Amino acid sequence: LLVNGSSGIAVGMATNIPPHNLREVIGACICVLDNPDATMGDLMEHVQGPDFPTKGIIMGRAGIRAAYATGRGRVVVRARHEFEEFGNNRTRIIITELPYQVNKRMLIKNMADQVEDKRLEGISNIQDETDRNGMRIVIELKRDANPQVVLNRLFAQTQLQSSFAINMLALVQNQSQPKILSLRHIIDEYLAFQEEIIVRRTRYDLKKAQERAHLLEGLLIAQDNIDEVIHIIRTSYDNAKENLMQRFGLDDVQAQAILDMRLRALQGLDREKLQNEYQELEEKIAYYLRVLGDENLVKSILKEELQAISDKYGDDRKTEIQDVEDEIDIEDLIEEGTEDKNDNDKDDVEEFAEGEEDRIDSIAESDVREDAVEAEKAEDEASVEDAVLEAKEAEVAKAEAENIEKIKEEVAEEERELIDDVNPMSKEEHALEDADEKAEKHEDDE
Repeated sequence: LLVNGSSGIAVGMATNIPPHNLREVIGACICVLDNPDATMGDLMEHVQGPDFPTKGIIMGRAGIRAAYATGRGRVVVRARHEFEEFGNNRTRIIITELPYQVNKRMLIKNMADQVEDKRLEGISNIQDETDRNGMRIVIELKRDANPQVVLNRLFAQTQLQSSFAINMLALVQNQSQPKILSLRHIIDEYLAFQEEIIVRRTRYDLKKAQERAHLLEGLLIAQDNIDEVIHIIRTSYDNAKENLMQRFGLDDVQAQAILDMRLRALQGLDREKLQNEYQELEEKIAYYLRVLGDENLVKSILKEELQAISDKYGDDRKTEIQDVEDEIDIEDLIEEGTEDKNDNDKDDVEEFAEGEEDRIDSIAESDVREDAVEAEKAEDEASVEDAVLEAKEAEVAKAEAENIEKIKEEVAEEERELIDDVNPMSKEEHALEDADEKAEKHEDDE
């Protein structure tokens, strides 16, 4: 991941790891093997920063430190340039290296469009003079243009300066969990994986060596007793293997190897070869068992293999890292001399803490009293609200009852009028009834 770099987008997560120098990364791995307690500063003595294949210049180290410490960071990469004088006191800017993942053709087109739209001033011509000797973009300036001002505008408005957002997210725990890793975590995961490879490889080699040694033991027994072996084979009908196994205490694999042995193996030279091979296998088996039983030996093997890769394929870094003035670093956000300050202000802090405890206690007591008062007030307000609500409900019920009585009276009055219109006698009866009712009502009122 570190050497080749990686870039990808998944659902809800993304990774963007820049490429690094092989020699530097292996140097950091060997540093961890030699010193398991190596700090970030120790690792950054080996890994200076990303090493892009397109070269370029990384401005500042704050983003690199943040990325290596937390897994997230941002580095600014600039194109490499130089000024050349040509013609009559005119200057041109020569671009020989571009930032990582910047397309040269699209860059030139973008600069030309901005010059045409008057967003970039002071440029008279842009030419691509790239050939087999390397990349070369020529930006010719006008006679009255300030080269440094034009260059700064190019950095600000084009991809001659671009930022690379580092997000070192990778799968860990047997490729089951995505996690953002720091530089030390990535190296630890890689070393643990390589150690596991060495152990599993050694187990496989041990198994094969033991199987071959077991086979050679049977062949050597046959060589020592070749006359008897031949006699058993010649006198057997179809059970030569079983007879050999019974006579010499061989297993099925050894007996089958004896039956498959050619007559040329009977000569003395082949016997010597078998004996030498068997001794070599015994030495290998002892070595494999020692590797599987010694963790330090596994680490020394890994260290030798990494060093061999570095010597064979390692090269010098291509991307230059320039320090920037007034750069804000993570370390700059931590106030210097905090330990001395804490020692000097220890008494003040203790007094402040005691005062804060008393203040908190008094506030807690007042809060309890206020809570009790508020609870009583809330209960009173609730009872008042219930009484008001009951009174309103009674008024509504009374109004509805009166309305119902009024409606009944109106209906009864309409029925009477209808009956009176149909039967005149009923009208007189109703008048008498009304008079009786009025009299009864008057008596009730009295």
